[in-house]
Formats: sequence, C-alpha cells, structure tokens
Amino acid sequence: MVEAAQAAATSDLAHQQANMAIHRATFKFGHFLALCCIFSALWCVVTSFTQFGVLEPTEDIAQSEWSDGCQDGLQYCICPRETVCADRIVDLVYLGIARTSIYMVYPFLICLFLSKSNHLTAYLQTTVFSVFVEFADMHHVHVFGAKVVEYATWIHVFFHLLRWGTRDNGNELTYLWETQTGLTGLIAVAVMPLITWPMRFERFRKRLSYEYRKGLHYLSWIWMVAMVLHAPATHIFYLCGIPLLIYWLNYIAGIFRGTYLVPSTVFRRLGSGTSLSFINPPGFELKGASYIMVMLPWISRTQWHAFSVFPHPTQENASSVCIAALGDWSKQLHETIIRPTSRAVWVNGPYLSPFATAIDFDNIITLATGIGITPALAVMNLYKGTRRVNLVWMCRDPSFVEFFISTVEFPEDSFVMIYYTGKKDLVLDDLPFNVFLFRGRPKLDRVISGIVHSIETEIGLPENIVEEGKMLQNMSAEEKFRAMFTRLFNEYSPTEIFEYAAEQSSLKDARLNGDVEERKGGGRDSVLSNKKSMRRLSLGASVRSMRLSRASGVHSDSLVNKVGLIACMNNFIGGNAFTSADIDEIFNKFDNDGDGMLDRKDFLSMYISYEDGDLNKDYDSSSSDDDSSLSDDSLNDDDNDPYDSTLVDRNEHGISDNASTDNMRGRNPKLFNSLLGLVHASKKTKNTNHQITKFFQPENKNKGKRRKSMMKLEEDEDLAMKFCLEHPVAMGTWQMLYCGGSAPVVRSLKNINKTLGIDLKVEKFDW
Repeated sequence: MVEAAQAAATSDLAHQQANMAIHRATFKFGHFLALCCIFSALWCVVTSFTQFGVLEPTEDIAQSEWSDGCQDGLQYCICPRETVCADRIVDLVYLGIARTSIYMVYPFLICLFLSKSNHLTAYLQTTVFSVFVEFADMHHVHVFGAKVVEYATWIHVFFHLLRWGTRDNGNELTYLWETQTGLTGLIAVAVMPLITWPMRFERFRKRLSYEYRKGLHYLSWIWMVAMVLHAPATHIFYLCGIPLLIYWLNYIAGIFRGTYLVPSTVFRRLGSGTSLSFINPPGFELKGASYIMVMLPWISRTQWHAFSVFPHPTQENASSVCIAALGDWSKQLHETIIRPTSRAVWVNGPYLSPFATAIDFDNIITLATGIGITPALAVMNLYKGTRRVNLVWMCRDPSFVEFFISTVEFPEDSFVMIYYTGKKDLVLDDLPFNVFLFRGRPKLDRVISGIVHSIETEIGLPENIVEEGKMLQNMSAEEKFRAMFTRLFNEYSPTEIFEYAAEQSSLKDARLNGDVEERKGGGRDSVLSNKKSMRRLSLGASVRSMRLSRASGVHSDSLVNKVGLIACMNNFIGGNAFTSADIDEIFNKFDNDGDGMLDRKDFLSMYISYEDGDLNKDYDSSSSDDDSSLSDDSLNDDDNDPYDSTLVDRNEHGISDNASTDNMRGRNPKLFNSLLGLVHASKKTKNTNHQITKFFQPENKNKGKRRKSMMKLEEDEDLAMKFCLEHPVAMGTWQMLYCGGSAPVVRSLKNINKTLGIDLKVEKFDW
C-alpha cells in the first residue's frame, strides 16, 4: 500500500510538473489582458486619488464654481469639473468605485472591436505574433470582454447616479441631459441591452430570429461612438476611437477586397440540410480551418450567415459548405432547393476559425455533432499526411452520414468513428477500413482515452487496420471464414458458439415457417420474438442465457443448419460478410451424413480443423477413437472450459444497442485488426451493423496463451485512462476540437480537458 501511494504521489507530481512546463511554454493572452486590467486600475487610482492627478487641496477646490471646498474634515478632494466633483468622503467612495470599475475594463473595451476585425486577425495569425496570441480564436475574447464591460458599465452608471443624486438635493441628476458626458452615457446605457441581451440570454435568442439579433448587434457602432465622446477630458477618445477606426477600415476592406460573387454555385438538397459547392473565385484561398459569410440574393439581400467551409472532397480548387435547416433562412433555402441547381452566391471571407490552432499540435481529435463535421473535414484535409487528425462524429441525420461517407476520402492514418443516433436505416456502400460506424452515443472519456492510448502505444494503428483490411479483400471466403471462426473461439467456448448457432438455426426456421412464437425459459429456448418485428439476438445475451442453462444441468440435442451458421457468423461481426454461396463448400465438408445439419461432433470437427490451421484437412467425427474428448459432459464442464469469459452488456455503457461484438478483444492485435476488415466486407447494407465497440487493444503479456477469462470493459478503460494520466507531457501534444451545439458534449470535453490536460477548442456559430 505504501509503495502504491508513493507511486501515485510520484505520478501526480510528474503530472503537475509537466503541466507547469506546458503552461510556461504557452503564452496565455487572457493573462496578458488581466495584467493590463490591473495596470489600468492602478493608473485610475494614481490619476484620481493622488496629487499627481486631480486630487487638490481644499483651498483650490473652494475656488471652483461647483464646490465650496472639501467637507468632512478633508484637506484634499476632487472637483476638476462639474460631472466629477467629490468633496465628501462618501462622494470619494462613490467616485472611486465608478471610475475604477470602468478604467479596469479598458483593455477589454479596446478588444471588443479589434477582435472582430477579421481580416486583420487572419493576417496576424500568419505572423510571428500568433506565437503569443491566438488570433484565430478571438471570438471568445469578444464574448467574455462584452460581459465584463457590461457588468462594469452598470456599476459605473449606478455609482455615478448615486453620487449625483445625493449631492445638492439631487439637482446634479440634470447632468444626464445637460452635459456631453451625461448625454453620451445615457445613449450608451440605452442601447447596451439591445446589443447584448438578445445574444446572451436564451429567452431572447429563442424569440428573436438571427437577422433581428444581428441587426440589433450593429447598434454597438452607436455605443462605441458614444464611448469615444463620453469623457473629452480623458484619453478615452483615443482608447476607443482607434479600435473603432481600425474596425471600420477592416469592414470596408472586407466589402471591396474580401467579398466575392460566385455565379455558379451547385446546390444539393440533403435530408435535413443543403450542400453548396463552388469553384474558388480569384483571390479566395483557404489557408486553414475557416468559415465564410454567405448571402443568397434570391433568398434575402440583407442577410449574411456564417458557415464553416472546407475543401471540396473530389474537385480541385473548389470549396463546399453544408447548411442544416434549423432557422428561418436555412429552412427557406432547404425548401427552395427541390432538385440540384446552380445559383449565384455572394461569399465574404474566409475567416479563420478556432480550429486553425491545430497547427500547434501533432495529434488531433476532432469531434462534431450534426453538421459540425465540416470544420473537422477542413482540418483533416489541411493536415493530411503531416498530422493524425481523428474524427468522432455524432449524427442523427441519415442523409448527412450517407453523404459524407460517400464523398469524403478520410486519411488512412486516422480513426474515424461515426455514432449514428437516428432511427432510419442507412444505405451505404463499402466503408473504408479505418471508418467505424456505431449505433448509439459514445462515452467520450473512454473514446478519447482509447484513441490516445492506441496511437501513443502504437497498438492497433489505423494505417495497419487499413493495410490488413485491404489484404483481406483478396482472401477467399474460406480464408475469411477461418480468420473469423478461430477468432470467435478466443472469446467463447465451442459449446457456447454451437448453442448460439443452433439457436439461430431454430429461429431462422421458425421465421421461414411463419410460426415464430414467444418462448420463455433458459438455454436456446430463450428467444424473444414479436409478431410485428423480429429483433436480432445478441450473441452476448444469448451466451449468458446458455451459461445459466448449463449451470442448471440442462442440455439439448441441438443441430446447426447452414442458415443458422451464416447468421451466427454475421451476427458476430455485425455485418453481412458471408452468404450461402460462401458457406456451401465449408458446410458440406463437415456435414458427414449429408443431412444438411451439423451436430456437436461435426461442429467440433470444424473447430479442430481450423484451429490446427490446415484448411484442407478433413476430419471424420464418426471415426474418432476418443469419443470422450467430444462428449457433452466434458464440453459443458465450466471448470474445463478455457474460454469462459465475463460478458459486458454494451447498453450499460451507452455505446450501442447491439452487444454481439461487445467483447472482441483477443490475444493477437493483428488478427483482431484483420477481423475489423471483415466488418466492412459487405457490398451494400441497409443497416448499421458494422459495430465494433472495442478496437483499442491493451498490451497482452500472455500473447501465446489462451486467456481463461476476458478483461472487463472497465479494466480496459482504466488502462487507457491510467496511461493518459501517467504521460502528461504526451498529452500536451494532443488537442480536441469540437464543433456543435450540444451542451452535454461540451461539459464532457471540458471535464476531459481538466482531467487529462488535453487542449480543447470549441467552435459554434450560435450568434
């Protein structure tokens, strides 16, 4: 216990030291802004409450027209002008809070407009200054800065009004409309809620359409002009005026130099969205993960909407955009495109997105929900061949899944995991061997740590899976059958597989005869059916029920036919890899009596033949000299079963509703990877049965021995998580990039970021 505690302490210390090194090496722009805010607050104190500023002796104050001198026994007070007069202690307190609150946020006030000077920030991202500031990810600075400035403004206004209201019987409140400071402040406060609240509060976001919210946001120009003119005697004219001027120049440059007419943009209607493809106009160049502003004059001449743009998957010098039909504008577009058509489009940009920060990392995991896959594809295309860019995509729209799988060429050195959560069946051609299609939602901490562990330890690399999958394409049906059949017995006992195949044989016969009935009980009779629809049996669940049957001493004289064997094999790999033609020769070789059925001894002859590795060796079970080796008693004895394993129901972990391949873990990673290729061997499928839940293999020290029991899924998860925690420096080379609007996903990723130290960037155009 002591040694374990010391090891844990050492690991924690190493983790902390590595994180400190990473943080020291990474300049945080937020820290710089915080230092600027502190300096600005100190500047306010010095210039307001010392003799180096506006603090004056009572004799000088008495000579002004706004005060009779300092009160409350004060020798020094402030009264340089009528709007900033504090000759009492309470006035000094109110003035101090009002001025310091707004002075402190001057750095954020400057950044509000500079952060939206998109052409300038895109250029600065290409300079050496991007080492210090992530210019590609300035939107979060804009949002956070707006909140800080708004809070500070309300504090500033409240204490100024409080000071004016308590002086001269409240007569000083007339400064609100009688002075330039009061009038500009009143205008700024009046328009500020119209600018920020529709973007900030969910109630307004739901009730106001995007175009109204964006139109109100342009009132920020009036707000900033009011700030420029608010205090003529201070430096705010320059502090706010220069950023506003830069923003306007950037805006004008964007209109004349960054806006392009694309006369022939191809529109295609998808299930719940629309795709746009266009030849890049002269001057339009994608330099990284980017987004563009799109205006369709035949929909609306005043609305510009932001969408991620990515290089066209098959066409040179072309770009694509996918638009989900969510808002009024996008729904109108979707309804308008009733067939593929070419129309004119205006685009403004491209502008860098937060995904452009991927250049600082050599291992990237892009995550997306729904149409958020588009910036992930841009990153994949940009760093193809130079970085590993993996994809975890959660989508419920079948048209999106079918469209991107059929059109995008995914890098062979990356994992692509698609979690389909829709209800409709998918129609897909062959999947690339490194593309895994699941049905259900992922457990992100397991998926992320599994990807990291697999790549860092080089166990089950995606390029190896692709290479071995291609080799499998040239295998004969019997060679594929042998690879999968022998792999099957690494996880289940011969009796378990035989009983499951017999169960499938019985089920298929019942379906063909049209008399499937609901049966109850143990063993292979525990088949649940429904007159309206048949649910495919889970191999894991069936094996569990058979174990209960064996424990109770129930045995059956089961038989396996060709249809049941095919169903058993296909259910195991989750696809339609084998047909009757593939199985004919194999089945007939071991059907010794030619009755179209395999009994237990026939089945074990098949097992022994393939386990010996001789594809041509023919065993006659009827001539065996050692019948005891093939007896039911010896096979059904759990103590003698070297393949007994503990199954884990996938539903408990939220991955898939089909547990038939939940525990595909083996002693040989290469053999396992070969089996992954079989998952994608079918030419066309109308379902998503290509479901391999476990494909990250832990290192197996007993590689040459058969395991008596399988490790639980939680143990594999702990192994991958432990590896990540023990290698914090390696985690500093990884980045997670998420695009989508799922709050639960963002929370999960932030927790992973906090736990493992993997950098996280989130992009979502929810303005």
